[in-house]
Amino acid sequence: MIATSNSPRRLVLARRLAGLLLGAAAVVATVASPAHAWQYQSPSGPVGNVSSPAFRFGDLYVSGSKYFTASSDSGPTVYRSSATAGYQLVTVKYYVERWNGSAWQVVATSDPIPGSIYAGQLGVRMLTGARIQPSITTGYFRVTEGIVWQDATNAILAYTWVGSDTAGEQVCGTVNPNRSCYQYPGYVYVG
Repeated sequence: MIATSNSPRRLVLARRLAGLLLGAAAVVATVASPAHAWQYQSPSGPVGNVSSPAFRFGDLYVSGSKYFTASSDSGPTVYRSSATAGYQLVTVKYYVERWNGSAWQVVATSDPIPGSIYAGQLGVRMLTGARIQPSITTGYFRVTEGIVWQDATNAILAYTWVGSDTAGEQVCGTVNPNRSCYQYPGYVYVG
């Protein structure tokens, strides 16, 4: 059984993890296994499986204004860590990264999104999708997800970053006709 995330009470715990994920994001290396499309980067502990949606990059029009946005319709499905069969709190944070010519650099982040996996459940489908608006609007972009598993005492069981290097998982959304957008395996270019 897969649960859905909708517990606002867990947000307080999730915010505590934001510092851990944000601080460590600067040292994320692209160390990935070619076994599947969304890949674990720098995992620590027995991480669970993750199934992530595609991310769109484009210009979002709201109330007559245009905002460059990285978005997804839903969050990932995160399966439990094998570290415990009991309750697990799962927290997901999205990072928009831009290629600076020599490395991927974090240019925007989401708030942490919490979800609960109760004993007997296989995982949780995070219902909240990403809507992230970086201040830099041109260049090569990708989204990476930071994911943390905790037990009922808030001890960290595992954490990882999940990224993609496959075509169709980082895609062009609607962009202003005066701009260009090109899709590549694992990232997009927006002009």
